[in-house]
Amino acid sequence: MTSFPTQRLPSPATPLIGREKEVADVRALLGRAAVRLLTLTGPGGIGKTRLALAVCEAEGGEFPDGVYYVPLAQVADSSLVLPAVAQGLGVREVSTSGGKSSIRAQLQKLIGRQKLLLVLDNFEQVIAAATDIALLLDGCPNLKVLVTSREGLHLSAEYQYPVPPLALPDLQNLPPLSFLAHIEAVRLFVTRALAVLPDFALTGNNALAIASICHRLDGLPLAIELAAARVRLLPPIAMLARLERLLPLLTGGSVDTPARHRTLRAAIAWSYDLLEPGEQQMFRRLTIFVGGFTLDAVPALYMSDDGERQPSLEDILQTLASLLDKSLLRRSPTATEQDRLYMLATIREYAREQLVANNEEEAVKRAHAAYYLALAEEAEIEMIGPHEPAWLARLEQEHDNLRAALTWAIDSANLEMGARLATSLWGFWLIHGYISEGRRWMDSLLAPERILPPALRGRVLNGAGRLALRQGDYAAAETMLQTSLTIRHNLADTRGEMEVLANLGLAAIYQDDLVKAQSYFERSLSGWRLLGDKRGMVIALNRLGLALRYQGDFNAAAKLYEECKTLAGQLHATYFIAAALHNLGQMEHHRGNDIRAHSLLAESLVLVQQLGDRPSISQFLADMAGVWATQGQPERSALLFGASQVLRDNMGVIMYQAQRRAYEQDVAYGAAQLDAATWEAAWARGRLMSLDDVYAIAVEDLPSPPRDNFDLTARELEVLRLLVAGLTYAQIAEQLLLSFHTVHAHLRTSYSKMGVTSRGQAARFAIEHGLV
Repeated sequence: MTSFPTQRLPSPATPLIGREKEVADVRALLGRAAVRLLTLTGPGGIGKTRLALAVCEAEGGEFPDGVYYVPLAQVADSSLVLPAVAQGLGVREVSTSGGKSSIRAQLQKLIGRQKLLLVLDNFEQVIAAATDIALLLDGCPNLKVLVTSREGLHLSAEYQYPVPPLALPDLQNLPPLSFLAHIEAVRLFVTRALAVLPDFALTGNNALAIASICHRLDGLPLAIELAAARVRLLPPIAMLARLERLLPLLTGGSVDTPARHRTLRAAIAWSYDLLEPGEQQMFRRLTIFVGGFTLDAVPALYMSDDGERQPSLEDILQTLASLLDKSLLRRSPTATEQDRLYMLATIREYAREQLVANNEEEAVKRAHAAYYLALAEEAEIEMIGPHEPAWLARLEQEHDNLRAALTWAIDSANLEMGARLATSLWGFWLIHGYISEGRRWMDSLLAPERILPPALRGRVLNGAGRLALRQGDYAAAETMLQTSLTIRHNLADTRGEMEVLANLGLAAIYQDDLVKAQSYFERSLSGWRLLGDKRGMVIALNRLGLALRYQGDFNAAAKLYEECKTLAGQLHATYFIAAALHNLGQMEHHRGNDIRAHSLLAESLVLVQQLGDRPSISQFLADMAGVWATQGQPERSALLFGASQVLRDNMGVIMYQAQRRAYEQDVAYGAAQLDAATWEAAWARGRLMSLDDVYAIAVEDLPSPPRDNFDLTARELEVLRLLVAGLTYAQIAEQLLLSFHTVHAHLRTSYSKMGVTSRGQAARFAIEHGLV
């Protein structure tokens, strides 16, 4: 066993910013007996080498026989890795005459049982030497190896640690300067800016720009350093405006840094040049995705009519895995049911340059748009049904890709594709609060110079009219809807006519013409009944109930809402179940039955929350605020009114006249219970609250009034006893051979009879009154 010369580790010219957690994580992994080979992976510029050196500095005492650093960036031949290791250990007399096996055997003998750490930096271009490292470890029981590489070594003994980007601030809720200054990405930017501009400072004027620059650069340390070096010429606000093209700005760097790190383009090109041709092709094509992509979208990029060989699904998955291994793709930390991948913005820009240079851009854009059109049209069919929440969430996740597809379709004069996309998406835009954006897309398609086939034009006009209604643009909405009705009537499109009639009824309600609205809704409902279309019926039933309720016919409205709820339950249509419950709750509130109203409104609020239906959330919160006002809780009421208002303002949606009258009555009732300053202060606090906190306040149990008379049926008692025993709704349904909805209906009726509004209250009431 030989003692190796003490090695002085490279000393970086600038201090490491942040990374305390990552250093601790890597040290903890190295401290585990089972971990003998640990690879730090990540794209160029993520800071793998700096992290490895920081770990080495901290680990000195853990490896009594030394920590040795071996740079491999200049080693292009994998057969030279073991000689480089020998050189890094300070061993000069290693014979190379016997090849790699001889060198390895000599190293194993020299290292023996010494407890040392070997750091192999920049391993990606010599991956073929991975087996040499595995064999070296086999013969040195106390040796540990820390590798930095843009891809893993694919050895059974290997543990990988993907180096994450630097921590970023929340742009929506930017913290105070004192806190912002300590967030890693911002801290790095400011520190590097000070190196070139000594009087530079983080201030209230530049804080948002600096935070936005760090986000735009994905928290990539090298990119942030290169950007910060430009502050002498470009203040942060001016720099942010020029970051539309990232790579040209991110040049420079100190002359003593590796050449591949003096510009970010060089760092990425280093990785690209190491790819196989098939990997390079996929890398280029994946740049077409905006905001990430799921695995099932990738094969669509290879659908072409030019005779190109189509890779198999297995080949595609293997290539994706390789790009992921090489740190050119990343897994989204927010992906749930489907694995979602994305490129860092700087890497994506380089890939886009290569896509254009290879004359592939137009074909790939066409394939991308075709895939997302199919996705949108499938989503439209599923928007009323059991998978509605999942599809809305997926459209939200893919919104940037859908926008890109729409942009390409309209700009390239593929108007039919654009119109099909927009008409499939307007329901999503309406529910998720993208009202103004949706109208812009529709207006673009309806421009005079753009000619659409009549059937598509009729659909676009209907969607545009519905969105215009939500913004209070009644004249434009009426014109578009009447034109759509004429087109669909001339085409004998009965279903289209019924759909437009229901929207014309809404236009009449919004303008307070309730009799006209009733007529439209009755015609629509009659048509849907004749067609036997339950999807159309639930829409017409709910809206006809509105017209009758606003005319004071509560009994007739309640019957329609109940029928709507039943049909929606059969369809598992969450939106319309919520709408029916909400409308029943509003009616109970105005009848003075706030216990029942609160229960119905709380249930409906939970459902629209699941859908991410921001316009409905805004309205339901306002209605819940009215309930709390009449329950003598004015401050809670003001909080909810404030939260509702800020949501409504952010979306640019309005209340129609009948809604506004009820709203103003509730506001006046609540405000009369407090002095003006207290009411306004509570309202202002509500505008600043998180939605989670608002939900908790809205659905909190109402005080239960005393009840001395209740008459639960035998079945209701049976369901209640199982509920108190801790069974879920599904378990109760299974045990009693009932449907989920029947159990739910029994409990809702029981709650009303007992004067309670929640499971917890029901259990306490049942125990206190000897019902179980």
